Amino acid sequence: MMTKMYFFLLICHAASSAKHSLVYRTISYTGVSNFPEFQAVKLVSNVKVAYCDNNIMTTVITEDWMKKYMEDHPDILQLHNKRCIFSYMTFGRIIDDVIHSLNLTEDAHVFQSLISCEWETQIREMNCFGQLGFDGKDFLTYDLNTKKLCVSVPRFHKHKIPDYDQKDYSFTVDNLVPYLLKEYVEYANSSLPKTEFLSVSLLQTSPSSPVTCHATGFYPHRAVMFWRKDGEEVHEGVEHGEILPNNDGTFQMSVDLNVSSITPEDWGRFDCVFQLADEKNDIVTRLDTAVIRTNGIRYDRGSRVVVGLLLLIFCIVGLVIWRRKNTMTQQWVQGLVTR
Repeated sequence: MMTKMYFFLLICHAASSAKHSLVYRTISYTGVSNFPEFQAVKLVSNVKVAYCDNNIMTTVITEDWMKKYMEDHPDILQLHNKRCIFSYMTFGRIIDDVIHSLNLTEDAHVFQSLISCEWETQIREMNCFGQLGFDGKDFLTYDLNTKKLCVSVPRFHKHKIPDYDQKDYSFTVDNLVPYLLKEYVEYANSSLPKTEFLSVSLLQTSPSSPVTCHATGFYPHRAVMFWRKDGEEVHEGVEHGEILPNNDGTFQMSVDLNVSSITPEDWGRFDCVFQLADEKNDIVTRLDTAVIRTNGIRYDRGSRVVVGLLLLIFCIVGLVIWRRKNTMTQQWVQGLVTR
């Protein structure tokens, strides 16, 4: 029954020919005050999409696309809600069993579980593993050959694993997680948009700051973005950002170009290229001040010249006024002296 705790899920979205992974973890504490005794957090592409703990005893969905999935699969949501309660009770029992079998004190202890599966869709190969830890150290490891949980370190050899825990864990690693992984991948590939909401923009906070090429609203997350000069990729003065998830299941990314050393005449030689997996056509955005989005001010080359001329005029006018006032002052002082 220990293995029916399946609601910490991570699936790394990728193209149809890429690897997909699903991981779920649970963690339980004892002897720790002001902290939930049990927690389960569900991640998709390293983003928390759902969570559960012993205080709420239900699954809370935090991402829009996962909400839609649960609406389309109410039986899965009901299953997750039941597992929240079941897992809390099971983990509490496991901690108590370990404490008594090893004659440990009733101090603070922590128990963790991790099951991971990776699916290579191109060759239809599924690789899974399972591992459990106690107080931050390896406790049990699932042997794929014997289909058994094996003690990882001699310290825990005294602990006997019940047969029902062995069977349930084996069922979870070998059947349940692979099934859920394929479910998520198929749903993501069929329902999440690829380029429908994709947009690429050039951003700049000030005339002296780097120009950011920013793409958002794309799926899957296998994409590349880079700057080119005369058709060749540029590395100097370029800083790549990470691919980050959006709340709707799509992704965003950016790459900066330092333009401080680029002359206005050379701007037209640069462009930003965005390439999405399985898409034949690249999105190319030329470095042009006319399309750069700023903080409410458009800094094109013409405006820079105008601003410079205005500053020069102000300086000249100020100098003339200062000299005139200085001459009048000198004449006034000289008049006082000659009186």
